[in-house]
Amino acid sequence: MQIEPITKQNLDLCVDIIFESELGKRYYPTRNLLKNKMEQSYLQDSIYLAKEEDDYVGVLWYQLKGMFCQYPYLHIIVLTEAYCGRGYGKKLMELYEHNLAYVHKVMSLGTKLFLLVGDYNHTAQRFYEKLGYTEQGRIPHLFRRGITEILMMKELRLSDVKKREENSR
Repeated sequence: MQIEPITKQNLDLCVDIIFESELGKRYYPTRNLLKNKMEQSYLQDSIYLAKEEDDYVGVLWYQLKGMFCQYPYLHIIVLTEAYCGRGYGKKLMELYEHNLAYVHKVMSLGTKLFLLVGDYNHTAQRFYEKLGYTEQGRIPHLFRRGITEILMMKELRLSDVKKREENSR
């Protein structure tokens, strides 16, 4: 799998992948709303596009100081349906944590990682729990009426990231 930062030229591909996902359907009522948000964000946030051979398979979008203006926040991770459950999400999360471990060394960024997951998304909740994220609280109706967001956090241990790097060589 190739993972590359998005550019203005492939921004529409990212919009399509997100908009066509379950997350996109629940949170973005129009494609233009999502596209406008991405156009405002792609130069300041970290947004990556994942590709497998000729297929674009997913998007990873995070903010270095998106939580309390101090901690990294995973804004969106989404895969096309054909690539769900095949290890691609885990690879994107490994990139996320690897990048943040590097940034932590350079910028002394906080090592707590945060994300929100909708209470309807039990598969994602289990996925994040397996990766070491724990529930910190619930926020009803944060983005959409009827959806409670579950705040999850993980303490990034630089030694764990180093071990994972060594094992992948």
